[in-house]
Amino acid sequence: MLFTSFASGSTGNCAIYRSGNACVLIDAGTNTKFIRSCLELVGLSLGDLTHVLVTHSHGDHVSALPVLGKHTHAELVCSEDTYYSLKNPWERSAVFTPGEHFELAGCPIRTFSTPHDAPGSCGYILGEGERQVAYCTD
Repeated sequence: MLFTSFASGSTGNCAIYRSGNACVLIDAGTNTKFIRSCLELVGLSLGDLTHVLVTHSHGDHVSALPVLGKHTHAELVCSEDTYYSLKNPWERSAVFTPGEHFELAGCPIRTFSTPHDAPGSCGYILGEGERQVAYCTD
């Protein structure tokens, strides 16, 4: 398992989680060039991404999505409210209601609501057992 935060703060949020067949970018609030360079530092590329999970629709979490969607075949995954708040949703996307559990490329994902001023804001628990990570922002 690999988990690395690439950016965290008001200027941008972005992290990577990799386990088994899943290579999940969590938030994309920087820019695609920065994301690409960070992925390279951990031996990955945009082509390795299987999914992009979004916590909520604020710019410091989604600003790279319009360009990133053109450079990866990853599926965008976010709450239904977040999806409808995005200005440039992807064709390859899946939505959920916070509190739901599902799998991405064999990786268990648990979702939970977070109190925030963005509709559908949520956090994630990725993996299981000793190989799990919780991701919650703002």
